[in-house]
Amino acid sequence: MQAEFPHDLVLVAFYSPFRNLHKTRGLLHAETIPYRAVVKVAGLASRIAIKKLKELFDERATVRRELLKYLHSLMAQLAQSAVCGRFHSLEQRIARCLLSSRDRIHKNSFPYTQEFVAQMLGADRSSVTLAAGALKRAGFIEYKRGNIPILDSGALDQVVCECYHLLKQEFKTALPMF
Repeated sequence: MQAEFPHDLVLVAFYSPFRNLHKTRGLLHAETIPYRAVVKVAGLASRIAIKKLKELFDERATVRRELLKYLHSLMAQLAQSAVCGRFHSLEQRIARCLLSSRDRIHKNSFPYTQEFVAQMLGADRSSVTLAAGALKRAGFIEYKRGNIPILDSGALDQVVCECYHLLKQEFKTALPMF
């Protein structure tokens, strides 16, 4: 088994509690996980054997510290996404999704369908269509089947909720190499 650490790709985990349970091997033992990971935008990732990672984690304080910072950042992203989903508008959440993707892959266009954005944000597709339509009419984004380019990132930055900036700072502080 391998552990993979994405650099400039977009990897999305979808939760599926009752179907499509996937067998995986965690750091400590084999377990069944109720999600699947999908690479939505190809890019680079580092890969290491789980056994070797465990050895390095146990033997080297620097590796342990960096891995724990990485995990802390992922947990912060998860928690902030839950807060964001509860308190912010769908337009703000779409803006966060697109700006975060831009930061990750250093591009302004994404192979995302509205259905995919809806799944990623935990919203229904018709609501995403309305929210994306408002962003499109404002001239912030465009969308065509399977492609969403950012047209005005400065304006989109004015729409995005504070979650985007909090998470961006979290990753910049914890993981300056990314």
